[in-house]
Amino acid sequence: MRAHTLALVAAALVAVLAPLAITNEFYLKIIFSAGMYYLAAAGLNVLVGWSGQKSLGHAGLFAAGAYTAALLTAQAGWNPWLALVAAAVVAALFGVVIALPSLRVKGPSLAMVTIGFGIVVEKIVTEWQVPFGGQQGIYGVLPPTIGGQMLGIREWAWLVLAFAFLTHLALRTLLGGKYGRAFQAVQAAEVAAESVGVDVYRMKVLAFVISAVTCGVAGALVAQQNQYINSDFISFNLSIFLLLIVLFGGPSIVGPAVGAIVLTLLDAFLARWPGLQHFTYGALLLFALYAMPQGLAGVMQRFGLDW
Repeated sequence: MRAHTLALVAAALVAVLAPLAITNEFYLKIIFSAGMYYLAAAGLNVLVGWSGQKSLGHAGLFAAGAYTAALLTAQAGWNPWLALVAAAVVAALFGVVIALPSLRVKGPSLAMVTIGFGIVVEKIVTEWQVPFGGQQGIYGVLPPTIGGQMLGIREWAWLVLAFAFLTHLALRTLLGGKYGRAFQAVQAAEVAAESVGVDVYRMKVLAFVISAVTCGVAGALVAQQNQYINSDFISFNLSIFLLLIVLFGGPSIVGPAVGAIVLTLLDAFLARWPGLQHFTYGALLLFALYAMPQGLAGVMQRFGLDW
């Protein structure tokens, strides 16, 4: 606990001072992107890394949060902060919906269900002009304000990092108790978990809901920061990238943070070479699965570094 507190204080100082010291807006956008990807991957880590459920459709949950915030602010005139809360609620409801088949299917079959969900959501927002704007998307998404002032990219970086720290603390508290042990029991052996009183289906639904909420909030923040959203933001590649963050970072509480930072920096570096970018992601995925099954966080644990 003492090591975690010291590490968290150090990280908080960096999170406050780094955006303050950086003047290049591109670098500030990278910080925002890293925080956003962490939010989306932190919940997915609970689903994949802790409860052992396979999901390749989280771009659909990202879209649920993004389009909820966009529709409520651009078309319904909601307060952006309330729209952000509503995005989390709507994403949670979608998480329950895609969790329902997990009672009957598991493993690759469950992964196919989530892929289908992601594809359906992408096609809906792409093809339906009303209310989703089709391929043109939705313009005029209202961002949150503080004291009546719109946020600049530096303030956005601080905001998303604040969400990231709150998410880390909440998940560390949750996974450090009985729920964390229950998730791991479900991952290890569902029948054995049921025999000792773990409600397996309830734990699966909870894992899906947690992953949906964090992903939905990340989507809403992206829509509000860009003041625009369309289907280009929610392709299947996003689902793969989020899963890669989880697998490359490792199935620990700090894993998604490590994975998000490293892969966001790598993504920014390789953006000028799209072909090499996709090849690198595939190579990293294979490397993470075969050579580093516990991810970068597992390597850190060997040196006693675990938040």
